[in-house]
Amino acid sequence: MKTFTLTYDDETQLDNFIAEHNINDNDKLLIQIFSSYIEEAEIKTLQALFSQRFPRAALIGATHDGTIHEGRVTIGKKTVISFSQFKKTTLKTAIVKAYSGASFDMGSKIGKQLAGEGLKVIITFSDGIHTNGEEYIKGLSSVNSDITISGGMAGDHGQLKQTFIFTQSEIYDKGAVAVGLFNKKLQVRNDYSFNWIPIGKHMTVTKAVDNHLFELDGISAVDIYEKYMGKELALRLPQIGIEFPLVLERDGIVIGRAVLDKKKDGSLTFAGNIHEGEQVRFGIGNVEQILRDSQYHASILSSKPVESIFIYSCMARRRFMGSYIDNELRPLQEIAPTVGFFTYGEFFHSHSKSQLLNETMTLLALSESSIRPKQQYGQNLVHQHHFQINPIHVLSHLANAVSKELELLNDNLESRVQENTQYILNQVYTDRLTNLPNRQRLLEDLINFKDKYLMLVNINDFTSINDFYGHVVGDTILRDFADLLSRCSHAAIEKIYKLPGDEYAIITTSSDVKETMSHLYDYLSKTPFQLQTHEMHISATIAAARIFGDGRSLANADMTLKKAKKENKTFMLFQKDLQLHEQHKENLETAKDIREALTHKNIVPFYQPIVDIKTGKIDKYECLARLVKKDGTVVPPLKFISSAQKIRLYFEIMTNVIHHAFETFKDNDLKFSINFNIEDILNVHMQEFFFNKVGEYNIGDRLTLEILETQALEQDSVVKAFIEKCQGYGITIAIDDFGSGYANFEHITRIKADLLKLDGSLIKVIDQDNNARLVVETLVLFAKKLNMKTIAEYVHSQKIYDIVKELGIDYAQGYLLGKPEASLVN
Repeated sequence: MKTFTLTYDDETQLDNFIAEHNINDNDKLLIQIFSSYIEEAEIKTLQALFSQRFPRAALIGATHDGTIHEGRVTIGKKTVISFSQFKKTTLKTAIVKAYSGASFDMGSKIGKQLAGEGLKVIITFSDGIHTNGEEYIKGLSSVNSDITISGGMAGDHGQLKQTFIFTQSEIYDKGAVAVGLFNKKLQVRNDYSFNWIPIGKHMTVTKAVDNHLFELDGISAVDIYEKYMGKELALRLPQIGIEFPLVLERDGIVIGRAVLDKKKDGSLTFAGNIHEGEQVRFGIGNVEQILRDSQYHASILSSKPVESIFIYSCMARRRFMGSYIDNELRPLQEIAPTVGFFTYGEFFHSHSKSQLLNETMTLLALSESSIRPKQQYGQNLVHQHHFQINPIHVLSHLANAVSKELELLNDNLESRVQENTQYILNQVYTDRLTNLPNRQRLLEDLINFKDKYLMLVNINDFTSINDFYGHVVGDTILRDFADLLSRCSHAAIEKIYKLPGDEYAIITTSSDVKETMSHLYDYLSKTPFQLQTHEMHISATIAAARIFGDGRSLANADMTLKKAKKENKTFMLFQKDLQLHEQHKENLETAKDIREALTHKNIVPFYQPIVDIKTGKIDKYECLARLVKKDGTVVPPLKFISSAQKIRLYFEIMTNVIHHAFETFKDNDLKFSINFNIEDILNVHMQEFFFNKVGEYNIGDRLTLEILETQALEQDSVVKAFIEKCQGYGITIAIDDFGSGYANFEHITRIKADLLKLDGSLIKVIDQDNNARLVVETLVLFAKKLNMKTIAEYVHSQKIYDIVKELGIDYAQGYLLGKPEASLVN
C-alpha cells in the first residue's frame, strides 16, 4: 500500500496532486478527509468534488482540531486529505445518524454493517459533542471483539459547539462513520501513549450518570475545578477543561476524561463515562514521557513491516506541547508516511481491550507487505532532543515531581494516622485535666445503661474559688474532686465522667437513688481538700434522672440540677410534672398532624401578594408554608415548624412547599418569593434539591429568595457562595426581617442583596411610635444608598400604608392588601 497526503487549498491544486501521484478511482482506495470547514454547506461542496472524481473509493471524513501532514502539524485551519492505495485489501464504509442516548446502539449498528469474513481493522470517527465515545466503542467492539479499532471523535477548533462526520454523500453532526479493512494478511500494529500524570489529592466520584459528572467529594464538578484551578479557569469551561482532564485507572489502563460541556447546575459532561465510586485526580502533561514514548514507538515500528501510519491524537497534546508537538510526531514520519488529526477523544481497541481515551496519541501502523524496511529508525533524525524549553514544560515537570513527593508524604501520614488512631480517639473522648471520660463518651455510653440512673454533680460557687485562689488552684480542686468521687463507696458508682466546667456525671446502679444522692452529698461535704497549709470544705448540688438510653436522660438531669440550684436544694430527683406532660402530649399531637399532612399532601404554600406602591399593582407573591388539618383548620408555621425540625421532617416540608410553588408559577409570567433560613442554606441536600428545581423549571429570573437576617449570614462562607450561585441563576435576594435583632449594616453591604424587607415589628407601630418611624426612615435611606429596594410587611391599615408610601418604600405587604390564600388573588 502507499499513502499520499495533501494539504488542500483549491480544486486546481487537488487535480494537479492527483495527476502527479497517478491516483486513480478504484474500490481499494481509502480517502480520509480531515476538514477545517465546520459549516455544513462548505463540507457538502467538498463532498461533491470527491464524489465526482472518486465515486468508487471509500471515503470517510471528520472536522478536526488540528491536522497531521507528513509527521508535522499543519499551521492554521487547514484541510488535510490522505489517499491510501491498497492492493489486496477490500474496503467497506458505514455511516449512522445518532439519536439521543443511543451511543452504544450506534456503535453496534456500525459494527453489524461492517461485520464479515476477513475484517481486520475498523477506522471510525464520531461527532465530538453529542456522542458518548465510551459507549460508542463498547457497542462497536461488542460486535467485532477480535479486531483492531482506531480513530477518534471529531473536533471544531476547540469551540465545542458543532462537529461533523461524513462520507461522499452523507453528513451528520450527530453520528459516526467508519471504514472496514478486509484482509487477513494485513500487517497491523495499534498502540497509544497517555503521558498525563495525576497530581493532587484523590477525589471520589459521589454523583455521576454515564458521562455526566455531578459531584466529586460531595461538591459540584464546576466548583471542584474552581477550587483547585481557580475561578477564571472554571468560567472558561468546557474549552479549557480538555487541557486539565480527570485521570483514573480502569482495567489496568490509566486514562483521562476531558470536559465537553458545562451545565447550569454545576455539572459537567465528559467524552466518556465516569462511574460513581471511582477515584480520580487532575492530570498534567509530562513532556519527557511524551518524547520518550514517541521514540519507543518509533524504535518498535522500525523493526516491523510498516507502509503507512495513521495518528489520532488529542487536542490537549497539541495545545500543551505547542510548536514542539512535531518532536513527538517526527520519529514516526521517519518510519513511514504519517497522517491524522487531533480529536476530542481517541478510540482504542486491541486484544479485546476497548477504551475511549483522552489526552492520548493513538497510532495505527499498516502494511500489506511482510517485508521489513531497510531503513532503521534514527538514520535521518537530526538533533531530535535539542529544542528550546517552554516554561509550561518546566512547570509540568515541577508539578509531576512535587506530586510524587506529596504522594510519598501522604502515604507516610496515612501510616502515622493509622498507628495513632487509638491515641486520637482517647483525645476525643477524654477530659485532659482529670483523665476521665468526657461528655461525648457519656452520650455514646447512655444506651448501655438503660433503666439505671444518671447523677450530675456540680461544685457550688466554683467561680468564686477560681477568682479568689486562681485557676491553678481551681484545676487542682477539679482533679482532686474527681479522685474523691472515685473513692466514694456509698454511691454504687458504675462510671464517672467529667463534663464541661465544674460538673461531673455518674452512672449509678443503686436501687434507691435518693438515698445514694444523700450519702454522696454527706461524703463530699465532710471530706476536706488540702490547700498547702490549710483545709477547704467544698459543697455540691446533685441531681438524678432515670436513663432511657438516649439524650433525654442528660437533658432531664440537667433541667433538674438547674431547678435544685434555683430552689437551694442539696439534691433532687427528676419527676415528670403536669406541665411537662402536657407539653409532651402537645408535641406528640403536632408530630402526628405533620405526618398525616405530609402523607395526604396537605402541607402547601399559601400566597400573599406584595404590592408595588408606585403602581398599586401586585408585583409578586410570597409563598408561606401552611399545614391543613383534616378538619380544614389552617395551621401557620410557628405552630409546627419547630416540631418538624425535632422529628426530622423539616426537609420534607420545605421540599413540598418549594415543589408546589414552582408548579404554581411554571405556566405563568408572575413573580414569587420563597423563604430560606440559615439551616436551609447550610444543608447540602436542601441546596441540591433547590438548585435542581431551579434548573428544571428555569424560572430563576422570576424568583426572589427571602433569607432571614442573622449573624450567621456574615460568619459562614457557605452562605456567601450560596447567594452568589443564586444570583448566577438570576434569582433576586431579599434580606428578611431587617431592622430588629441582629441588623448588621456592614455585612448586608458585603452580601449585596437586592431587597431589604423591613421587620414587621417596626411597620405595624409606625403610625404610633416615632422611634419606629425614625428607624424605618434610616433603613430606607440606607437601602437607597445601596440601590436596594425595600418592602414593608404587616401593612394592616390605610394609615400605615400612607406612611409607608410617604417614606419612599417600594413595596408593601399585609392584610390591608391581601391575606395569605391557597390560590392566587388578583
